[in-house]
Amino acid sequence: MSNVYKHRHILAFMKCAENFADLSHAKRLQVGAVLIRGDQILAQGWNGTLPGEPNCCETPDGSATLPSVRHAEVNCLNKLRHSSETSVGGIMIVTHQPCPRCSEELIQAKVHGVVYRHPYRDQSGIDKLISLGKTIYQIQPDDTIMRHHNTGGLVYYDSETLLF
Repeated sequence: MSNVYKHRHILAFMKCAENFADLSHAKRLQVGAVLIRGDQILAQGWNGTLPGEPNCCETPDGSATLPSVRHAEVNCLNKLRHSSETSVGGIMIVTHQPCPRCSEELIQAKVHGVVYRHPYRDQSGIDKLISLGKTIYQIQPDDTIMRHHNTGGLVYYDSETLLF
């Protein structure tokens, strides 16, 4: 059975992810994520350092993200470790397209689909998710929604509901 979400609800969840992104101390790129199932947010995350570490996400010259920075999707999934919820069958709403490493984490977590707004330079993570049957949507700047097609590329999704 498919999970059905209204377009306007997905946009509201994206606004939540964008608000959580604002909590990041990153200077180059602030990323936020929420994991949902049904009409509930199960967990939220943003990119940043481990608890107790300095809140510095970039190299001293600001040209690169430090390797120790945890990505928003991983922080979101890690929050589930402290709850009775599971990521299985959830939908990850994330401000930026998952990188290959985060895509692997989403696969391992058995997330059913991903919605993102901003593209990432490396498509291999999304390609892997699609090849494994995950449903992927991208929210455009005008809030229309495009669905990633399994033959490659984006197709306009003309519906008030999103199916996962």
